[in-house]
Amino acid sequence: MLLVLLCVAPVLAFRDFSPANELRYLSIADEALFEGNWFTFSFQGEPYADKPPLYLWIVMLCRLLFGKHVMLALSLFSLLPAFGITAIMDRWAFRKEAPLTRAAAAMMLLTTALFLAMSVYVRMDMLMCLWIVLALYAYWEGKIIWFAVATFLALFTKGPVGLLVPPLTVVAYLFATGHWRSMGKTFNGTFFAVLLLLILAWLGLVYYEGGPEYLWDLTIGQTAGRAFRASEHREPVWFYLLTIWGVAAPWCVLTIPSLVASFREKSGSRSHRNPTHRTRRERLFAWAVIVTFALLTLSSSKLAIYLLPLMPFLVAVFVLVEKRIGWQPWMQIALRVATVLVGVAGVAAIAGFFVFDSLRIPEEYEFARTPLLFPAGALLVAAGVYGFLAAEDGWQLPVLALGAGILLCALTLTPLLPRVNDLSGYRHLSEDVRDAGGPVCDVYTLGVYRPEAMDVYLHQDVQVLDPEAFLADPSVVPAGAVVVVSQKKDAAASYRYSDVLRNTGRHSTESSMGLYRIWR
Repeated sequence: MLLVLLCVAPVLAFRDFSPANELRYLSIADEALFEGNWFTFSFQGEPYADKPPLYLWIVMLCRLLFGKHVMLALSLFSLLPAFGITAIMDRWAFRKEAPLTRAAAAMMLLTTALFLAMSVYVRMDMLMCLWIVLALYAYWEGKIIWFAVATFLALFTKGPVGLLVPPLTVVAYLFATGHWRSMGKTFNGTFFAVLLLLILAWLGLVYYEGGPEYLWDLTIGQTAGRAFRASEHREPVWFYLLTIWGVAAPWCVLTIPSLVASFREKSGSRSHRNPTHRTRRERLFAWAVIVTFALLTLSSSKLAIYLLPLMPFLVAVFVLVEKRIGWQPWMQIALRVATVLVGVAGVAAIAGFFVFDSLRIPEEYEFARTPLLFPAGALLVAAGVYGFLAAEDGWQLPVLALGAGILLCALTLTPLLPRVNDLSGYRHLSEDVRDAGGPVCDVYTLGVYRPEAMDVYLHQDVQVLDPEAFLADPSVVPAGAVVVVSQKKDAAASYRYSDVLRNTGRHSTESSMGLYRIWR
């Protein structure tokens, strides 16, 4: 964990908030603080019942504590839950393993693509994942009250998935192991009393603050919409069957086949290749993956990020399966495939170091012409070569080598973050807008991706112009207002907008890296 903290610390300190989700949550928190609301939320004046309040409370409290939104502080509420999940899985699944195995299992989880990315992203998914892991661990330890509390916290962080995954996993596990008669001991009066009391207290406060319409939207409208008739993120039923290989990379070639291997033989069967029983923990972890995957697949709203709760259990299943059946030839081949892929990525980076100088690259991507590609690629190649050679004797050393190579590669490239921020965030653009128009001018946008949340930086509303209405009547933009036009998203449209604005007597400046033109 120390190596992970060292390698991601610059990202936590210097990365800009992305407009896709992070800035939106900050804007929602600002509106809630302005309006004095703690249980009902709005975005740009419209009710926002998509998410429960716990994570938004964290954003609001950080805003009150620091006086502004601080990336480092907010990112810790993703990184620390990631470390918490790793520590719980180590105690729960690997406590009796050798120190080398425990370190390799932690490295495998922390460098799984989705898990690593979400450990530095300002979003509630990692926190919900922590509550799900805690809920199932509490069940395992027989602590029914904490099972109920953690299940509620998972619901209170992100919504129905957090409420459904822990209980349904336990139900599936008890039926699969033939212990369904003991279900009443787990789902007893205490469990339901605690869970229902917490849910009713929350919903009662929602009703008090937001009324019946907001309560309906929170409990029925959003839940039914996302589950059965999603208008956004709608994907085919097989979406996750393809996506999981990318989000679980580079270890997917080991973890996903190991999940299949976990179900191949019935518990209690013996052979010269499988001399031991499948443990109860292995079966619970496997069912946690299957139940979560099934729930997400049945929902009409699908995003790759939703697969995050699977990652800790996928890694645990692999470690326990390998312990039970031994280091099999197919595992060795799979691990070597992972090492080759990492090595090839390193070779590509080194080749890019030599090739990019001869290529014509758009101005905004000029930072790709960096000598940092050479050491970053060399780290990946070295890790891949060592991992390939060491894979014959087991998975622990290759995983540690590959994981360290990936993390050090990321650390090597962190000096590029300020340039990447211009592409992925709006902090510098907002500074340019303030410089162009002053602190109180109206701000309008054309062709800018999700610009509304720029109000986090500008401290005023940002108006999104309808392109057709603007071209038909440019006077919809009042005199003295600033208009931000995206120059790269649609160059032809940008030229049309600029011609119209120029004809109205406005003058313009380019923002950082020429991505936007600011008209006044």
